[in-house]
Amino acid sequence: MAENNDNRRRHLFPIQPPNTERFTSPRRVVIERNVPARERAVHGPALLSQLAQIRETEQDIIDAFEEAELGGVGIQIEFSSFVDAALVVGQLADERRGITLSNVRAQNDGSILATVWVPQGSMVVFESKIRAYIAGRPPGTRVRDYQSLIDAIANVRMATFASLWTDDDSVLPDDMNQAVWWEAWLPNVPKRQAVLDDFRRIARGIGLQVSTREVIFPERIVVLVQGTREQLQNPIVLSMLAEIRRSRDTAEFFNGMPAVEQIPWVENLAARLEIPDDTAPAVCLLDTGVNRGHPLLQRSLHENKVLTTDFAWGQHDSQGHGTELAGLALFGDLQAALTHTQAVTLTHHLESVKILNSGNGNEDKEFGSLTIDAVAQPEVRDTQRPRVFCMAVTSATGRDRGRPSA
Repeated sequence: MAENNDNRRRHLFPIQPPNTERFTSPRRVVIERNVPARERAVHGPALLSQLAQIRETEQDIIDAFEEAELGGVGIQIEFSSFVDAALVVGQLADERRGITLSNVRAQNDGSILATVWVPQGSMVVFESKIRAYIAGRPPGTRVRDYQSLIDAIANVRMATFASLWTDDDSVLPDDMNQAVWWEAWLPNVPKRQAVLDDFRRIARGIGLQVSTREVIFPERIVVLVQGTREQLQNPIVLSMLAEIRRSRDTAEFFNGMPAVEQIPWVENLAARLEIPDDTAPAVCLLDTGVNRGHPLLQRSLHENKVLTTDFAWGQHDSQGHGTELAGLALFGDLQAALTHTQAVTLTHHLESVKILNSGNGNEDKEFGSLTIDAVAQPEVRDTQRPRVFCMAVTSATGRDRGRPSA
């Protein structure tokens, strides 16, 4: 009998009356990082030269956008700061000219990387600021020379895959040509549907598989894309993205998918399955039966391995529980197998013995003898095969409180 101990889990039931105290704001410590002055006559022209190189690449992208009849022409460029300077990234954006900040990444050495989307015709904004910096502020005037901003910028270049990668480096595939699922984060602009349609068209044109659904945030639209890192480095694709991340391992994407959209995923995985030979072990399920017609189960569950303890019940699964259990026993985490393109090598087969029937068909059955019969059936038919039994069956009443029963 369970021991009644009133002192257990006392932290869940506080008995001390609450006290009312005034809120005190913690003291803020502001660490200022001054920006060392650079030699304007050297630093400014060096940055202008880097922008000139970007302009050459920009024209190629503009031509590609026009050829593909795409709207929203622009490029992503990356600013990197000096280690000893604080880059005020907000000053890089300019809403009036459509220049937006895509992402900001702090580096281990203390430098800052900021990726900025620049629409066609707005590169002149940065060129003008650098020229004002080179000229300096005339004495006695209030003309801006952008010294604090330009002195903090070490380099500027065309954005690469790394510029848009905002996830942990440990989840990047080692192989540039390994196809995996990515999260493509697009800017959420007023013409949102046009941006989505253009991205899907371009992505599919270079062989990427794009999800038909998207998640919308106030500033971003997220779609799933399957492909290689090499494919994502396409300049047009990069110019349309704000961030790239690795797709998260969650089944929510598949659970919320209509059945008709699940079919291509199932067919793709079924074609990649490598089934072991007949000597491999088996997992024998004692449950509600299994519907072996499912494409992911059919080759691992031979029709003569689908058994029942009562022929009147049939071997099929009318409740769904046994079939779902079969998938779990065969694949474990099915999400992992669905989200890559490599072969999936299975290590065992399945067997099924139906011991539960729908519609209270077990009321006159004695479960002890029923289980003995269920275990005996596959062992008699295949005496040499190593197997483990799985019986995820319990009572609906729970009166035994976990104790064994017949």
